[in-house]
Amino acid sequence: MADDQLELDVFAYDLNEPDVLRGLANLKSRLRLFLDDSDSHIQQPGKRKPLEVDAKALLEGSAGTENVKTGHFARFAHSKVFIQRRGATALKVLAGSANFSIRGLYVQSNNVFVFDDPETAGLYEQAFQQAWTQPLSAFATSEIAAKWFERTGAGLPNFAVSFSPHKDATDSLQRVADAIANANSSVLFAIMEIGTAGGPVADQVRGLPQRHDLFAFGTTQRLDGALKVTAAADPNSPFIPFGYLQSKVPEPFRAEVSGGSGQVIHHKFVVCDFNDVNPVAFAGSSNLAGGGETANGDNLVAFSDREVATAYAVEAIQLIDHYRFRAAQHQATADAPLRLKTRREDWTRDYFDPASPRYRERALFVR
Repeated sequence: MADDQLELDVFAYDLNEPDVLRGLANLKSRLRLFLDDSDSHIQQPGKRKPLEVDAKALLEGSAGTENVKTGHFARFAHSKVFIQRRGATALKVLAGSANFSIRGLYVQSNNVFVFDDPETAGLYEQAFQQAWTQPLSAFATSEIAAKWFERTGAGLPNFAVSFSPHKDATDSLQRVADAIANANSSVLFAIMEIGTAGGPVADQVRGLPQRHDLFAFGTTQRLDGALKVTAAADPNSPFIPFGYLQSKVPEPFRAEVSGGSGQVIHHKFVVCDFNDVNPVAFAGSSNLAGGGETANGDNLVAFSDREVATAYAVEAIQLIDHYRFRAAQHQATADAPLRLKTRREDWTRDYFDPASPRYRERALFVR
């Protein structure tokens, strides 16, 4: 806002957070918005009007109808991206899993990254221009969707970025699947609804409980709102309703919001070998599912950088610890309450038994 020569190009899926909308409206004609118009974002007969309908009208009024476009590829325009540019030159880009919505910013677990790098911003701008100026059906065969774009430079992590939809989901997902398959010590993840997803990444994640060479752990969520912690130590861990702890904890913790209907774990990231020789983290708006990579407008980044991979690993672990506690508390009863084990119960034994997942856990975190 302080520099009237700067403009903003936006890909948005859910778009309803009031402060974001006010900020975009204040840009007036310096804004170009490509907004998803799939079924959940348009008025349906007999149904409540989505907030995105009003958001579109607001921004058409401030930026002009020529600066607001809608579309949804084969399924969704699913990216959540801000591209700052000066004239034709892109300068900076914000992307990630977080929608510019109340739920995306205040309810869900999400991640956002910013590249203060013109070349990277230029790649995102190329994807935006492709969607803005060409038929959406042409995106999958365009140059920007054809490959991973490798990036490095002063002040940047080593990374690569991919834009979908692709002609073939393996154009993006095989790199992720191979990283999981070739992981040396650990795979940590938080992925929205992996249970029914297809494609090579989902196949690798579902096979992790059988990988006894790894410490593999993560969180995912079913569409009905239940959560699951997946662990080699407990591959049959239960699905836990998000809000159930309200009845089992004292104030002020009982005031925790249930999260309402819809996703709470909205992340889409996988971290391989975060503290090993070749750490890598994959993140972005992509749901890491085969169908999405051929039907949705998305972006996916591979960070081959220890600091970035560690940041994502910490996020994965804090979610795991939080929901693993919920699972244990959910199973506790008045007769068998949740408690700490005593030393005489020899609770450390599994951590020194090479056949136990606890051994792999200890060995990983004491590196």
